[in-house]
Amino acid sequence: MHRSRLSTLLARIGRAGGAEAARATVAAGLTWQTCARLLHIPDPYAGAVAAVLIVETTVAATVSAATRYAAGCLMGVLLAVPGALYAEPGMAGLAVVVFASVLLARHGFLGHHGLHVPTTALIAFALVRGRHPDELAAHLAEMVLGLAFGLACSVLLFPAVRVRSAERALEELRLLVARSLDGLADAVVRQERPRTVLGPAWEDDLGRALTRARTAVGEAHESLRWNVRPTAGAADGIWTTGCWAR
Repeated sequence: MHRSRLSTLLARIGRAGGAEAARATVAAGLTWQTCARLLHIPDPYAGAVAAVLIVETTVAATVSAATRYAAGCLMGVLLAVPGALYAEPGMAGLAVVVFASVLLARHGFLGHHGLHVPTTALIAFALVRGRHPDELAAHLAEMVLGLAFGLACSVLLFPAVRVRSAERALEELRLLVARSLDGLADAVVRQERPRTVLGPAWEDDLGRALTRARTAVGEAHESLRWNVRPTAGAADGIWTTGCWAR
């Protein structure tokens, strides 16, 4: 009984986003301690922020967020360093860097992580222009560690598996399809319209159930990608039911 209560409590916490928050907390804490102890950085906020911002619900989403975060920061540095070193006067270089970085951020291929292009560019420009390359290197090292710990925690600390929700959605769809087929058969026998037997909203209900099933199967597939928790059997089962839903 205690085990069932514990599993129920953990499931509720997971549905409320508690697991994701716990992974982000552990990743930020490990990043902070590693930067403080190994890199001797007193306040490694940049690494902790990176760890928190990339942790998503699934492993695949975290990998995607980490890739976009890193790409945005790298673009910002590549734009800022030449502008800080070679552009004169400094205000003209800053204007060019900001203009180019904001254009890149607004293209949309980085999603909301595009914000890191201009912010990193401004930080890098200020540090390079002020002759503080060591601080820039430490700032980038913090972010690399934050990304690494965020990925590690997402992979190792109970990553989400959404197979059960997909199974429930598919079972609901199966029952609704069976009921609809029975109703259509009755309508043919009675020579009545399907809406008279099944109700006026039966097509809309079936469409909504199909949409929910497709969404749930898609989320289940995403939760299985790069996930060390599920077995091959669970993945094969979801693949089969997902093909049936399509």
